[in-house]
Amino acid sequence: MTVALLITFSLVSGFLVVLGVMGYANTLEESVFGAGTFSARHDTDRASDQASVVNATGIAYELERHWGVPGEYDTFSSSFIVNGADPSGRWKNKYVIRASGAGHKVVLQATKISGDASFASDITFILKESGEQDLDSSISFDTRDGNATITGNVWNSTSGRPATMEELAMVGQFALTHHLNVSLEEITPDNWLGFCSELDRDMILDKTIKTGVYIAPAGYELDESDRLVPKVNSTV
Repeated sequence: MTVALLITFSLVSGFLVVLGVMGYANTLEESVFGAGTFSARHDTDRASDQASVVNATGIAYELERHWGVPGEYDTFSSSFIVNGADPSGRWKNKYVIRASGAGHKVVLQATKISGDASFASDITFILKESGEQDLDSSISFDTRDGNATITGNVWNSTSGRPATMEELAMVGQFALTHHLNVSLEEITPDNWLGFCSELDRDMILDKTIKTGVYIAPAGYELDESDRLVPKVNSTV
């Protein structure tokens, strides 16, 4: 087995940058330490982050990502620590983390960061051979030695369209810990009737929904109680 390992050290404008890519494990590792003005962004199918600051006296940013290995988890971890962030940076002083999977999406962000603050996130996504999905998201913000505007949202789209599960908003000095762990079962011929049952209840029995036209699936009909049931002697 051939293993490719690339490590790069560079000193640019007072920053120490360390990059590592390990070919056999689909791994990206990055570390940045220094002072001044900094910006970084990483995007993947399941997670992304954005970190930036203007005229900070101290900066430490680290990212580690593993993906695409059969039988393994996809992971995305990043951390961002700033000291003496200049408030004049306003919206440029920020940390944003996004994660999605298993029918859910979470977004947490801190903007207008000033003073000292720290941020960290760990995202794990699992796609099982059965088709089931698991998403585990752990995020922490700490602005108690500085100041920031923090907002967050969690959406659930397992029912077909996104629905807001959570909204967060705060300004000032806060310590925030956020954990989301969700699973989504694969839709199979064995459980697709469960979806029909939900549709039956929401679209037909709910009298608050205005009258309209509903086309029953082939082989099904409404019974005396307006419930969706298989037709007698149906071959479908």
